[in-house]
Amino acid sequence: MKATLYIRRIVDRLRLEFHGATKVTKVCSVNGIDIQMEISNPRELSRCISYATKEPDTISWIDTYIRPGDVMYDIGANMGQYSLYAALKYTGKVRVYCFEPESQTYAALNRNIHINNVSNMVTSFCLAISDSTRFDTFNVRGNLRAGEAIHQFGRTIDDAGIMFTPIHRQGMMGVSLDDLHYIYGMDIPQCIKIDVDGLESAVIRGGTRILRNSRLRSVLIEITEVLSRKEEMGLIYETFEKNGFRVVSKVAARIEEPEYPSYNVVFSRVESS
Repeated sequence: MKATLYIRRIVDRLRLEFHGATKVTKVCSVNGIDIQMEISNPRELSRCISYATKEPDTISWIDTYIRPGDVMYDIGANMGQYSLYAALKYTGKVRVYCFEPESQTYAALNRNIHINNVSNMVTSFCLAISDSTRFDTFNVRGNLRAGEAIHQFGRTIDDAGIMFTPIHRQGMMGVSLDDLHYIYGMDIPQCIKIDVDGLESAVIRGGTRILRNSRLRSVLIEITEVLSRKEEMGLIYETFEKNGFRVVSKVAARIEEPEYPSYNVVFSRVESS
């Protein structure tokens, strides 16, 4: 009996060792900056391979709008590609707060922050940024693994307006953009990236005071413009215009699917004369 238990423990230990060995650290070069990414599944690998090419406009936005001394919010940070790029490009002169609610991806995000030695520059939060501060359900769509996307906070309708059945439900706290600063005291951002797969209008509704703050310079937001959400999308553009922003660029967010109606839209505050 003791021998059998001993063998089982050895087998379990070997399984754990093998599981750890399946993780690979890959160095990605983006505009001459070497960024380490820990890879444990094919989805993470695909994101790593397409790091510099999947959304070149997002990289360009970081290069163009972020300045030394700025604070950047990365809302929907996923594995942290753009948070890491901003932190390493400006060598500690930019402070990044990133938000990723999905449990497996949040773990990957933190590992990537750690292995790139930017914990003093990038702070991650397992929070959903929404229209109000509340507890709700975070609905995981597709696969429960790091690097996936199109999950939803407080609803089971994806970015294209299609109902889905969650494969997993997390308890999650949602926080409004305004409350991050005006209640919890987080630094006002100069630049915000928003990639929340259909929940962008909720983020904007919860951030009207931040949008009015003159210290906010630019927002890059991925917007999926399907007919069922036409009015909702119109309100996003209208809100930015009312708060002194203009659209400076709008490009397809999915280069590999140019027919998909998802766009990275850059808003910039109009300089007063």
